[in-house]
Amino acid sequence: RSVTVQLDSHCGTIAPNSVASSFSRSRGESIKDVLYDQTRVEVIGWGKRIANKVARSDNHAFGELAREGRGWVEVYFVLSDGGDDTRTMMLPPRHEFYDRDRSATADR
Repeated sequence: RSVTVQLDSHCGTIAPNSVASSFSRSRGESIKDVLYDQTRVEVIGWGKRIANKVARSDNHAFGELAREGRGWVEVYFVLSDGGDDTRTMMLPPRHEFYDRDRSATADR
């Protein structure tokens, strides 16, 4: 079994498209830089893709931030039984917005 940390980073909805992806990635990297063991941390920069969906939602914890045009970083613990992705669990569970956005590749 292994445990890693995944940082899903988002920029604000008002960020220019030309910098949204790289800015969200930089936001996540700045969090990673202050962690003790960085070898088990993965940063995923989502740009504005998830933030735009969250801004339209009334029941998401970061909805107000998204509507204000501000970004955030979500922290997940990824528990795995080895190399088999089917035996992986994320805590806390990710919001359904991520499942619907699988077609778009995030910046890893």
